[in-house]
Formats: sequence, structure tokens, C-alpha cells
Amino acid sequence: MIAYTSAVFLGAFLLFQVQPLIARYILPWFGGSPAVWSTCLLFFQVVLVLGYAYAHFVTERLERKRQVFVHAAVLLVALACLPITPNATWKPAGGGDPLFGITALLAVSVGIPYLALAASAPLLQRWFVAIHPERSPYRLYALSNLGSLLGLWLYPFLLEPFFTLDTQTKIWSALFALYAFVSGGCAWALTRAPDDTAAPSSEPAVDPQPRYLWVLLPFAGSLLLLAGTNQICRDVAVVPLLWILPLSVYLLSFIVAFGNPRWYHRGFWSVAVVASFAGVLYLLPLDFRGVDPHLVTQVALYVAAIFAGCMVCHGELVRTRPPARELTSFYVLVAIGGALGGVFVNFAARYWFKGYWEFHLSLVLTWVLLGWCVYRSRRAVRSLDALWAAGLVGGLVVLGGHIRDELAGVVHTRRSFYGVLRVYDVGVGGRDHLRGLYHGRIAHGEQFMHASRRREPTGYYGLAGGLGEAIRVQRFVVRQAGRHGLKVGVIGLGTGTIVAHARKGEEVRYYEIDPDVVDIAKEHFFYLADAASETSIVLGDARISLERELARDGSQEFDVLVVDAFSGGGIPTHLLTREAFELYWHHLRDGGVIVVNSSNVFMELGGIVRRQAEALGAEAVLVQHQRNIRPGETRNKWVLVTKNDAFLRTIARHVDPWPAGPLKSSLWTDDYTNLLEVIWTN
Repeated sequence: MIAYTSAVFLGAFLLFQVQPLIARYILPWFGGSPAVWSTCLLFFQVVLVLGYAYAHFVTERLERKRQVFVHAAVLLVALACLPITPNATWKPAGGGDPLFGITALLAVSVGIPYLALAASAPLLQRWFVAIHPERSPYRLYALSNLGSLLGLWLYPFLLEPFFTLDTQTKIWSALFALYAFVSGGCAWALTRAPDDTAAPSSEPAVDPQPRYLWVLLPFAGSLLLLAGTNQICRDVAVVPLLWILPLSVYLLSFIVAFGNPRWYHRGFWSVAVVASFAGVLYLLPLDFRGVDPHLVTQVALYVAAIFAGCMVCHGELVRTRPPARELTSFYVLVAIGGALGGVFVNFAARYWFKGYWEFHLSLVLTWVLLGWCVYRSRRAVRSLDALWAAGLVGGLVVLGGHIRDELAGVVHTRRSFYGVLRVYDVGVGGRDHLRGLYHGRIAHGEQFMHASRRREPTGYYGLAGGLGEAIRVQRFVVRQAGRHGLKVGVIGLGTGTIVAHARKGEEVRYYEIDPDVVDIAKEHFFYLADAASETSIVLGDARISLERELARDGSQEFDVLVVDAFSGGGIPTHLLTREAFELYWHHLRDGGVIVVNSSNVFMELGGIVRRQAEALGAEAVLVQHQRNIRPGETRNKWVLVTKNDAFLRTIARHVDPWPAGPLKSSLWTDDYTNLLEVIWTN
């Protein structure tokens, strides 16, 4: 018994700890997009299906000794694949769809070990039933989910803060070797058990339900998890903590539902669904009303909705569970349902929807399935039918209104791996006709369309803002030193607004990861076409491109390097680390300036940049533009990092004081970032 509980627990622990670990490792390679995490989850869900199918085949088709032999061979192959550290040759060149590159990388790095772990729960539980037919295997399933939960939460609080990424992969690999040894003990116990293990099942009677619910209910839960996680991450940051919160409550719903059938009370969790879904329905329309509830409030409402919805899906799933003899087929269908949710979010939704509307679908589907399960049980109270229908209609009205508001005034929209891009028009026909590019609900550049105004820099990039002042002052300082013409590097293209600050004889070099952004900037805006300066665009992740340029051609020798790449409302964290700033510094000319856009609704990014400046031995100054905002401009905050005394003296009158008190931000590195410290100081 101890061997089985240990193997199931450790296998589940490793199964889920590897997910944030490996995703965190490759996140910077693919631009820091929320889709990196959802793609990783899709891969793990598909391999989970394969693992469950393998367990089903082995236990149904092979005698015991052959089962042991085959699984031992799989474990040996998995051990030969260790350690699971991804090879840097998998870094993308840029321009293609990262989904297939991520999938291939994961398959090579962790595919076989993960397959062996995926088979662990159903295979070991089936072996456990063979040895102890009088005991329920579903308690082991609940134990495995507890191990999964522990594996998730130890990552951000134990592994990530104290160990480098390479060390993390080696620790995981060592624990996998231990798991293989313990699993060998379970196999040895199976070979010593009597062959005749037939015995009456101790499983309690369950509601007779069609098998399609074994797929539909997990599909709805998976859809709610993935779509809800995208909602949380799209305007904040893509970091393990914000992946782990929703995934943890998803696992917790399995623990509660499968731990004891009495823990799922349909009436209580139906009320919880109503309350939590109502909170989300209140939150969604605020996107277009200029209201930004506190980040903690938003995350809490989304996580509560995911938990309540998954409790309903998995609680109703437990009501349909089969006797132990059908255990592996049950798990296969459950895993297929979860994987289909991942396929829908990563493939179907991207091509069918022009927004993140799979979250809307997940809410409606969960509500419909709850009503269907209640109806089939024939225990429904007729007076509640009208309330259920009213809830469905009300939800559809609110969700439909949110989609309508999202599409109002849209000139063009695209959805890709990196998110949803929309072009909006305001004031069409007049001199103040303004066109804006939005990623989610965050503006990533605007331009006046009237011919007399379309060269004006707008948004965060106005003449009086931190960026405008930095370019103007640096141009003056460079001229005083006897040189003419600036070379400006820009991480993040947007609409190309920054090129409006450049003059003839100067050079602006953009680094942009999303090909759709490049197309939209050229097709729907005029900054690039009207540019007086020489302009070039390098397609691909900025860090990878800068690393390759440094190795191939040496420093770009920028006078100004602007860090203005955003995924939704947050800068990808890999662009704010020590290693990133050291790379930026190598690409500066002597006396150059790094200019970071720290404008953010939820996070105080200035402290992070100050820490990086300290590590470089440079000075960081804050330039804000919060008053006397001209039409078309936006309040903005920029942090300027340099060692150039002449620049600092010249720009001093535009500098704002840093907030009083000690600097709370830590030094972010590629191995460790702390999102909480910058949220709480906001």
C-alpha cells in the first residue's frame, strides 16, 4: 500500500510541477505571450490522453508479467531522456507560428518522461485494484490530485526563488529517477499477487449516465480553465503565479469531487456558480467603460468562477463514474475531454472567434451542462426551471452585449498566437479623426488620419512625454559632441509612432515579434510610410534578435534604445531582467540611453528598472507626463537609464522625483521574477 500511495503521489507531483517549470524555461524564447502557457497545457493534455490510452491498452490486453515488462521498458527510455533541460537550438528564428515549434520542443525535451508519468495514475490504480479488489481506487485519484496541487505550489515558492532554471530541471530529473524506482516496487508487488482477484466491487451505486458526459464535462472544465487563465494574464503579465492560481483550483475541484461523493452537493455548488458567474458578468463590461477594478478583485472573481464551474463539471462527472473494472476507459475519455478543451482554445477559437470569446462560451456551456445533468437526474424542482432559463437568457444578453461593445467602431481585427489586434476609428470625417491599435483593451498606438495631423506623435509618445524629451535631449547632447543624427532602436512596433520623432539622416530600427502588427502598421497607419528617417524592422523576439546580432555583427551602437513591447497591458517579463538589460547595454553607443515605458494600470515597473540601473552602475530617472495632456496624447511614465552626465544635466528640469521610501523591488533575472512586489506597490 505504501509503495502505491508513494508512487501515485510522486508521479502526480512531478506531472504537474514540470508544467510551470518547462513553460517558464521556454517563455522568453517565444515572446512571453499568454499563448505559450496555453500551448504547453495543450501539449500536456494531449500526452495525458496518450498516457491514459497506453495504460488502458496495457491493462486490458496484456497479462501481468507483460504489463510489468512493457512499463519497465517505457521507464528506462524515459530515464535515458533525462535531464529535461531544453536545448537552446530550439530558439525560433522569428516570423512563423510558434505553436508548432513549442510542441516539437516539448516533445523532444519532456515527451517520454511525461508520457510515463501520465500513465501513472490509471495504471497504478488498476494494479492496486488487482492486489486489493475490496478497496476503492478513486481515493488514490484524489491523492494524485493532492500531489499535483503540491507540485504546482512548491514551484513559485520553493523552486523558482532559490534555484536557477537549469538546476530546477536537474532536480526534477533526479526526482523522476526516484519515481521510476518506486514504480518498480509497485510492479514487483503486482507479480507476487494471486492471479484470481475477482471480487465484488465495493463501489457505491452511481447515477446511470451516457458516456458522452465523460467527455463533455471535462471539456467544459478545461475550456473554463484555459480561457479563464487567458483572461487573467492578457492585461497583467505571463508569470507562473498567474498560471498556477487557476490550475490549482481546477485540481482542487478534482480533489474535492473524487475525494468523497458527499463533498459535492449540487444545490450548494449551483448557488456558487450563480454567484461567481454573476461577478464575472459584472466585470466583463467594465472593459469598455474606463473602469479598472483592483487587480486582486479581478483575479479573485475569475478564479472563483473557474473553481465553482469546475466543481460543477467534476462533481457531476463523479456522479457518472463507473465501477473499477472500467476505470482506465473512464480516465481515457475524461482526458480526451480535457484535451479537446485545449485544442478548442489553441486552434478552433483562434480561427473562429475575433476575440477571447471562448471564455464566454465556457460560462454558457457550464450552465447548460448543469441544467442538463439536473434534468436527467429527474430530481429537478419544476419551479427552478424558469430561474435556470432566466439565468441562461440573462447571461447571453450580458455576454452578447460585451461582444457588441468590443466590435463597435472596429475597422480591422486579427487574432493570432500573440493575441487579438483591433483597429478602431473615432471622429471619422473630421480633423480630429483618430485611429488606434488595440491589443485586448490596451492601446498600442494611435494616429490622426487627417493629412495635416498624421505626422503628430500621439498616445504615450507625445512631444512633451518622457520619450519625446529623451530623444530631443539626446539629439542635443550628440550634436554638442560633434555628431549629427541619432540611431534609435525600438523594441515593439505598435503603429510605428516613435518614428515620427526621427529626422532626415537618422535611423530607427524596430524589433517586432508579431507579423500581424507589422502588416497592420503598414496597411492601416502612415507613420512608417511618412517617415523622414531610414527605417527597418527586424521580425522575431527582440532579445533573441539582439543576441544574434551581437554575436554576428557586434553592437548596433544605438544612441537611444526604447523598450516598449507589450503583451496586452504588461511588458513581457523576460524584457525586464538583468540579462536583458546587460544585452541592451552592449547595444548602446557610449553615452547612450535606455528608455523604458513604465505606464501600466496594475504594476509599478519603475522600481524594477531602477534595480537594473543599479546593477549596471547607471542612473535611472523618472519622467512623467500627467498634466496638460493634448488631444490625442495619453498620460505616460518613462524611466530613462544612462551613465551620460551631459544627458542627465540637460534633462534634469523634466525629471520627476521617485516615490518616497525604500526601493522594494528585487533584481529580476531570467531565473526569478516577483510579480507580487510590483502589484502591491501599485
